[in-house]
Amino acid sequence: MASFSEAYDTRIAALAHPTWKAEFRALKANRRRYAFLDAAQLVKHYLGLRNSFPDRRCTLLYLYWEPTNATVHDAFVRHRDDVERFRRALDDPAVRFEAESYLDLWSPWEGQSEDVWMARHVAGLHARYRVAIRAGLLGHLAASTECDEDGREMFGRCRQPLPEPAISRDEVLDIFWGLADIHSNTLDILRILRGEDDEEEDS
Repeated sequence: MASFSEAYDTRIAALAHPTWKAEFRALKANRRRYAFLDAAQLVKHYLGLRNSFPDRRCTLLYLYWEPTNATVHDAFVRHRDDVERFRRALDDPAVRFEAESYLDLWSPWEGQSEDVWMARHVAGLHARYRVAIRAGLLGHLAASTECDEDGREMFGRCRQPLPEPAISRDEVLDIFWGLADIHSNTLDILRILRGEDDEEEDS
């Protein structure tokens, strides 16, 4: 659910492209405009880029994980719909908004670099995170109770037995909690690839 402090009104007025201003107003008017996308956080990242790089074009890349059979899960389908609707509403040439799944991002890397470490790293990412989730499993997870090491509740009480998934329930939870790690690793690789690109442009 979108939420902004009053301070963002001033920043939007000073920095944002008209299409982002319109999206900001729409989010304030309807805090539930997107059910599966944290659009407010993306607006805040956008403002950060506009403020940090006023004279430089850049890209705001939204990365997300989904299983290989995402199309059979309503939550993932609706998330993609939200992302596409958000993307179509924006048209700032200074900060281009792009969205891509981790799986789509990693796949080209397998043959993009001659470095052996890259191929091995991407193969390891695929081996761990390129998985399917059995239809209906997410609904059961949303109605179950788990706590992490700090005792924070992750889900509600388990009301019925879980079906046998394509991967285990614990593996699904492990994937969700491991996204911070793969996000960090992906950013490291993007920085390395960017450095390679810069070297090629300089040569």
